[in-house]
Amino acid sequence: MGDPGVDAASVGLIAKAAEPPVPAEKADWQQRLAAAVVDGLLAGSMAMIPLVGVLLAALYLLLRDGIDLPLLDRRSAGKRLVGLRTIRLDGYPMDANAAIKRNMMVAAALVLLFSPVLGWLVASFLSFLIAAIELAVYLADGAGQRLGDRIAGTQVIVDPEVVKPGDTRR
Repeated sequence: MGDPGVDAASVGLIAKAAEPPVPAEKADWQQRLAAAVVDGLLAGSMAMIPLVGVLLAALYLLLRDGIDLPLLDRRSAGKRLVGLRTIRLDGYPMDANAAIKRNMMVAAALVLLFSPVLGWLVASFLSFLIAAIELAVYLADGAGQRLGDRIAGTQVIVDPEVVKPGDTRR
């Protein structure tokens, strides 16, 4: 019938979760703001590309934490520069699905800003409202999760792989 010591997960037939993440230092608001500014500048630059720019910017903002490129290592350019990482609380690595759940409100806000149907005034108000809700949830949450993090089951942490100045543990 088969080796009783072998299960479907161990032979790769089904995905197996990594160990649940060890408690990590949550990212503070200054670090997250710095990363968001970098990502915003990058997305804004993309949005300037004629015809496809807004779409590229929205896709970047939507998928930025789940892009599996060696340079980014499943995190946004802003998080990479600041030394942050988004983790899934179930122990699996970040992927496109989790990134979409986490960032859909942010990407929607960008698309609204460039929507000719709604116009700048209505889109700006709705974008501000989305940002205010995200900020309020983040500030009220002890783990530092914004609404997108709660929806996706993620958290932004200080990357444990980044060596800080004066850190003698390594």
